[in-house]
Amino acid sequence: GRAQWNDGKVGGEQKIAAGVIPATHNPVINARTRAEERFEYGTQFSFYAMGWSQRDYHSRLLVSHDGGINGMSAFVSMLPEASTCVVTLSNLSPAADPHLGLYSIHNWIHDRLADSGGKDWVSHLNSVLTDLRSSREQQSMQAEAQRVLGTSPSLPLDKYVGVFYHPLQGDLVVTLEGGDLRFLYGENFNAKLEHWHFDTFNAHWDQPG
Repeated sequence: GRAQWNDGKVGGEQKIAAGVIPATHNPVINARTRAEERFEYGTQFSFYAMGWSQRDYHSRLLVSHDGGINGMSAFVSMLPEASTCVVTLSNLSPAADPHLGLYSIHNWIHDRLADSGGKDWVSHLNSVLTDLRSSREQQSMQAEAQRVLGTSPSLPLDKYVGVFYHPLQGDLVVTLEGGDLRFLYGENFNAKLEHWHFDTFNAHWDQPG
């Protein structure tokens, strides 16, 4: 944290070349998300830089980044004007909900370091998660209502087998195994394709996380 807001200096020593860290903070694209807004981030501006996000939090600049891999999530947020940095590491998969929990922890800490009291972020988190669950249930019900039952694929399943290339995504591989279509993207995204209706299939991921 100290190196981040002191242009690479720690204890008076230049650990990282001057100018490098500020360059990674420079805004590049607009990047506002609904998740951020739920926790009062980015109400005035929200940008993505070179590995860092720049947003406002209660009229102060917030520099942050979240992420993770299977089984763990992390969130780093800094208020350079207040010379504060909060880091949370968790054993939760990097889906949206765990990150929202980390957002609530950071807000609670930043509010108290600023001696501003702040809202009850735990209660707020529970409210947000309740709304999200309700929204997901509604989306699932809408998808099910639009499903046309009794249809069949227009081709035999073996005709869907092949390697499909996209210049951005690369190879998308469809195979037929034991009478079921399977989908492979990259090395780790494996799924069984279940017929939904017409020529639409629903992916059931081997590792949903």
